[in-house]
Amino acid sequence: MLAKHGNPTLIVSTARSGRRRRASSETQRRIISF
Repeated sequence: MLAKHGNPTLIVSTARSGRRRRASSETQRRIISF
């Protein structure tokens, strides 16, 4: 899933930035939609 983007580190960093409370689920959904 993240390997397709080639930037899984960036996604993880953003999710851990401080928006991982409930954005974790929404972020993963957005990544798949991307």
